[in-house]
Amino acid sequence: MGYDPDGLAGVRAPGRRRFAIGAVLLAVPLIVIVVQLPAQLRGLYDSIRNGEVLTRQQRLLMPAQVNRVRYTDVFAKAAAIIPPRAGFSRVYPADAFNTALFAKIWLMPRRADVGGPGTWIVDWGTPPRKLALHGGKVVELAPGVWVIGPVVR
Repeated sequence: MGYDPDGLAGVRAPGRRRFAIGAVLLAVPLIVIVVQLPAQLRGLYDSIRNGEVLTRQQRLLMPAQVNRVRYTDVFAKAAAIIPPRAGFSRVYPADAFNTALFAKIWLMPRRADVGGPGTWIVDWGTPPRKLALHGGKVVELAPGVWVIGPVVR
């Protein structure tokens, strides 16, 4: 009995076939992922850029965030507190003009810059006790932002 090198040519190792099948099963999903991933990422980027993944309220508040308005959620809170047909005044410092302008737009159909009894006040930065108002409830919407009303002056 000697060694016959040609005698082993027809014998295949069972581990090689399993390895080949495993490699194919692993390679196919990886190829699909590599091919599909760029298109999926572009679609996700476009959805984010177009605001499709944002809620309606987040899309409406986006201009305020772009204009560096802090506490954009106060507008939705104020709209929930101030009745739709009420009038309101805005009290704000000179550097908060964008904030006050956005409040005027966001709180429509409420009438802006209306004074007198029964009006509400949206206040940025001035503590309510310094406004010398009588009556009305005070609701703090965010640090330094209040809704006061309806007030009697």
